[in-house]
Amino acid sequence: MKKKNNIKKFLSTVLLSLFVIGLVGCKKSESQTLMKINGDSVSLSEVKFYLAQVQSDFERQGGSDIWETDFGGQTAEEVAKERTLDSLIWLKILKNKAAEMGLTLTTEEEELIKNQSEQIFTQMDQETIQQLGLTKPMLENMFKESMLSERVYLEVTKDFEPEETESEEFYQSFYGEDPDPLRKVRVRHILLQTHELDENYNLIPLSEEKQEKAKEKAEEVLKKAKSGEDFVKLVEEYSEDPGSKDTGGEYTFTKYDSFEPAFVEAAFALQPGGISELVPTSYGYHIIKLEEQIEPTKEEIDQNKEQIKEYYKEMKKQEVFQGQYEEWKKQADIELDEKLWGQVHIGK
Repeated sequence: MKKKNNIKKFLSTVLLSLFVIGLVGCKKSESQTLMKINGDSVSLSEVKFYLAQVQSDFERQGGSDIWETDFGGQTAEEVAKERTLDSLIWLKILKNKAAEMGLTLTTEEEELIKNQSEQIFTQMDQETIQQLGLTKPMLENMFKESMLSERVYLEVTKDFEPEETESEEFYQSFYGEDPDPLRKVRVRHILLQTHELDENYNLIPLSEEKQEKAKEKAEEVLKKAKSGEDFVKLVEEYSEDPGSKDTGGEYTFTKYDSFEPAFVEAAFALQPGGISELVPTSYGYHIIKLEEQIEPTKEEIDQNKEQIKEYYKEMKKQEVFQGQYEEWKKQADIELDEKLWGQVHIGK
């Protein structure tokens, strides 16, 4: 069941880009060969399909104006096109290696890809299909190649094990000089906002007047907290943090959880029962009370150690595979129609 869900997620993610981006442009026939890799022809349609995905990734990370960005002397479009070619070369080389190794997809996987491709293809608008020059067999084939590339990775790295001394050294250095990386703190806090979230979860600053009032209010609340007033009641009355107000302003976290550094530093500097001064962050002014410090159990320490070592193993496996791939790439026969490639552009 898990494997099926992974395949469906993969298919859905890949096709999502075609519904939300502008199309790449080229006046030539979509079936024209743009590149050959070890004799394997790559059509213009296939290249445009992958370039569309790269475009979607760029715009998701940097917004639609990313195409005005300079990348060390290269335009964003040039970088996107290079990434597209690299991806296609990767897929074609690994597809050929899969055949050499005798690696195939299961009947179940083949059927699932076929059914999901059919479903997604019928949901796409005809203009998108025509402009990209897509066909259902082409779509299925691209999905199969992606899955086969994963098969090759798993086959090449299946017996890899890093040296135990290296894993132990990596674990020892993972947190630097921190003696208590797994210690947690349970705190309560009160937030007076200087910024608020819009519908896209972007922080928008309040007016200068409102920010000044927020600081004044925070100073008043701090005096009440320091004088011994019930902190939970102060949270209920004053806090503007929707994520914790209903739970008495409570959070539990380690130094490495996703909280702002100033907030974390102030919380870990307190002793149980202690109350911080005002702590400014990008959200506003915080008043933090430390409820307790929680030491990790042996089970948590052991589990964390195994997770870090597993992370190191995966990192080294990727390095090993990348080295093997580079050797394959050096031996590959790659031909690119430079003139045709020069006529392909991002549809902004």
